[in-house]
Amino acid sequence: MSRRNRLAQRIEQKFNWDVTGLGTYVDEQAEQIIPAMIYDGRTASLIQVMEGVKGSEEIKLIDNTIVLQDASSCGRSASGTTTLTDKAMTVKPIKSQQDFCSEDLVNTWGQLGLPNGFRAGQENLPYEDLIIAHQIGKIQEINEDLIWKGSLGNVAPNLNKIDGFKKKFDADASVSNANTTAIASITASNVIAILQSVRNAMPTPVLRREHRIFVGKETFDLYLTAVTNANLFHYNPANDNTSVTLHGTTTTIELVHGLDGTSSIYAGPLDRMFIGTDLQSDWEDFYVGYSQDEDKIHVDIKYRLGVEYVNSNEFVKWILPAS
Repeated sequence: MSRRNRLAQRIEQKFNWDVTGLGTYVDEQAEQIIPAMIYDGRTASLIQVMEGVKGSEEIKLIDNTIVLQDASSCGRSASGTTTLTDKAMTVKPIKSQQDFCSEDLVNTWGQLGLPNGFRAGQENLPYEDLIIAHQIGKIQEINEDLIWKGSLGNVAPNLNKIDGFKKKFDADASVSNANTTAIASITASNVIAILQSVRNAMPTPVLRREHRIFVGKETFDLYLTAVTNANLFHYNPANDNTSVTLHGTTTTIELVHGLDGTSSIYAGPLDRMFIGTDLQSDWEDFYVGYSQDEDKIHVDIKYRLGVEYVNSNEFVKWILPAS
């Protein structure tokens, strides 16, 4: 058995890591890794992604109001309007930087990943494929939180890089608030009614298009519990652990972990929500390299991220009353 296979076996048996599905990472895959960190997140897989945004770029939309007329006689009377809409999508540059000293692994089980030879051990990152795969997953989780709960005024370092959808929706008076009776908490006994009120508050034209009700884990689980408690034996709330159909409607409730712990609900059309990034720029890079000056291996990640939406009147929020 090779040293690599022994290491994989040891990691799996001693640390409960399953590494059998990992492919080999090579540095040239950076252009595939960066999109994975953006596109593979739950929210980003559902809504629009704007590429090539380096600082700020306008979201441009055209809408028409059509008024049909009787054409049984001659004459002309112009009616209807064409509306051009724009709203600035602003992205922020974000980075993660870590330094590794391979010598720190000597006299630990980690030295199993060191190649033979002192210099080779210093200049190569042990367990590179594991480290890269783990960082990609962690950044996906952080980005999902940023997309929803991000706030430039937040004290948490992983949440203060951009303003997310929650902050933007909550501050927008044109987004309808379905919590009209100031309900103070979501429970298994009221969650169905709350979600139905959110759905009913959406304009009918929105309901005809692709739309979602976005909730966090707690609200999603409360809904499944409520359906069970209601003894709706004729209704099977089939779900894939991330989405379920709201009982009695065709509207999908979508679980996004970026809303976990918030008791906030948001709903609207998918084609009016945007994530901005700049995947085509040289700024984006997943760099792994040895610094002779510092005698350390650098792992650097850089990308840009931002969120925005247009047509506030097409969105609905359900938020707790201000305390």
